[in-house]
Amino acid sequence: MALDQQQRQTLKQRLNESEQALRAEIRTSEDHRASESYADLAGAAPDEGDEANADLFVDVDHALIGMKLTELRAIGRAHQRMRDGSYGECIDCDASVDYERLMARPTAERCTHCQSLYERRYATTPRASL
Repeated sequence: MALDQQQRQTLKQRLNESEQALRAEIRTSEDHRASESYADLAGAAPDEGDEANADLFVDVDHALIGMKLTELRAIGRAHQRMRDGSYGECIDCDASVDYERLMARPTAERCTHCQSLYERRYATTPRASL
């Protein structure tokens, strides 16, 4: 069933709120990272363990920011689908995405069935490793 105007407005507001929160989190992370030097993380006289921990902290920060940027891109795609009228339609089968699913995950691009198939298909894809 297609979304009504009230549902679309509610979901748009949720997307906007999520976008604002993510942008604020990214700014805070960037400000924190800019104010904290590598020497602060590793310590005054770092040994290999201290340097490894400092590298880990930096890598985790980068990964977290990357995850937030990925979510921001998903929000941008959802906004685009709202503008072009395809928001709430599954990108794989064109069926309606349940309102309850969109309330839980406003960036959802697939119906529950297609998302399940997608996850099964790509969960077993081997990934490159060291």
